[in-house]
Amino acid sequence: MSIRLTRLNGFAAKARSLPDFIYVRNSDDIHVLDASTLDTVKTHSTISAGNVNTGDPPSGLTVSPDGSMLLTSGALGVGVYDAYDGTELHFYSNTNDQRPAMSADGAYIAYAEGLGANTRIVETSGWTEYASFDPVLSSGEVYAFSNDGSKLAIGDQNGDFRIFNTSDQTAYSNALALSFSVRSIAFSPDDSEIAVGLRQNAVNQLNIMTVAASMTSESVAGVEIGDDITDVVYSPDGAVLYCFSGAQTTAAVERFSTSGYSSLGVLADDNLSQPLASGAVSEGGEIICYWTESGASDSGSTLTKNLDTLVNNASPPFAGGYAIAFSRGN
Repeated sequence: MSIRLTRLNGFAAKARSLPDFIYVRNSDDIHVLDASTLDTVKTHSTISAGNVNTGDPPSGLTVSPDGSMLLTSGALGVGVYDAYDGTELHFYSNTNDQRPAMSADGAYIAYAEGLGANTRIVETSGWTEYASFDPVLSSGEVYAFSNDGSKLAIGDQNGDFRIFNTSDQTAYSNALALSFSVRSIAFSPDDSEIAVGLRQNAVNQLNIMTVAASMTSESVAGVEIGDDITDVVYSPDGAVLYCFSGAQTTAAVERFSTSGYSSLGVLADDNLSQPLASGAVSEGGEIICYWTESGASDSGSTLTKNLDTLVNNASPPFAGGYAIAFSRGN
């Protein structure tokens, strides 16, 4: 098991955008790592959300824009925590596997109130309910706010997908029945397109759709390795889409040009022979971080190579990283 931090070519001059911390979710803990050294700075132990969900969908982990809050879900519910000391700020008891979302400005979070139950939008300023509505989905919800906060995309483990207006919770788009279980969702920076990562048994699929009232499912071929698209992330300028996919024995990070969505190549190397649990891209787009999982215990090995492109690669003193996020402050 290892964590990999890779600097992308052509971005060496933008050091100001490098993250300060990396957060890794495992078991019922959140580990805080120094982004430059991968040393563990602190651990928020036994959080109230409980053990991380690794199924449909994975828990996910989101850091607020100011670096002050962490949002995640687990076996016991959905929780928001102080990024510095791990104090619980908001908790909703719920055993439904789901991937909650935080708006781009950190003002709202969205999550499911239960198995096939209402979607709840909560204001983070005072933890008051902004809205509760029925999206007519079954279970295993995955949420994503548009970058302007006006829309909320929701998908579930049956492949049902729809976009709603956040202001009045009415349906913005038609309902789509996608081919497989929804695992990850991301809006493009200008909110004109949306990427949806899917998974079903040994098949994966990346759907890129134009955000519109009348939407059609558009599948993108070329995700070469893996059967579980755990994360999809757009570069800040919207030119590149990163697709993190993992399987039982292999994993890959594939980049797509958003002009035609042709593959720009797979970043996987000989160390990516294990399932890929999660991935993230820094806000400046210079570096990516991904986690490979090889077993229940830490191997203790450390590997550094290709110093022109590889910042660090290490096995931190914990096992089971299933969600990962960057932060500029703590």
